[in-house]
Amino acid sequence: MQRGRFDLQATAEACLVSVRTVWRWLHTNTPDPMAVRLLAILAGYVPWVGWDLKQIFNRLDDPGVIR
Repeated sequence: MQRGRFDLQATAEACLVSVRTVWRWLHTNTPDPMAVRLLAILAGYVPWVGWDLKQIFNRLDDPGVIR
């Protein structure tokens, strides 16, 4: 099964959880909110004005500051 650009294995690896956990999120429609945000960012959605992916991936320690 594949949804969007991530299959179950890729989603599990990105979120540091098991494939079983991802399967449960999909089938109970109760994903972890932080996992949803992380996957959105990895898919290219950047919810902050003025940010690009280079800034996010180079400065994960301080995501609230625009440089």
